[in-house]
Amino acid sequence: MTVFDSVVDCESCLDVFDIRQGDRAAELAWTLTDGRPHEVRIYRSCRGFVGAVADGGDPGQLLVYEGTGPAARLGDASHGGDIVYRYAPEIAYYYSVFIRSGGGGWRLQLKVKAQPRSVGHWERSLETAC
Repeated sequence: MTVFDSVVDCESCLDVFDIRQGDRAAELAWTLTDGRPHEVRIYRSCRGFVGAVADGGDPGQLLVYEGTGPAARLGDASHGGDIVYRYAPEIAYYYSVFIRSGGGGWRLQLKVKAQPRSVGHWERSLETAC
């Protein structure tokens, strides 16, 4: 199961976000409303979301992507891919997605809670389209 909590408004530029969460690895892809490259930061944690500030803050928050691309493939460097694990349903990964605004500051766009072996799709709603 994947749950999205968007914080987009008229000044936000995130339009679409997709996630495929594996046991530990994940594939993320996004589209921006203006089609131009913007700096993106994505944090991941097993404890909870990053607050409204894009510096991670909590030592449990890991910066897993920073760049201007439209996608990220997050591997698991700590374990081999040949081991099968069983996960309790309460395990989840928390992603906090930030995009640098035109003014230079980071704006929280989306919070994603994804359980292992889940797929999710989020689109900007008509209410927030400006």
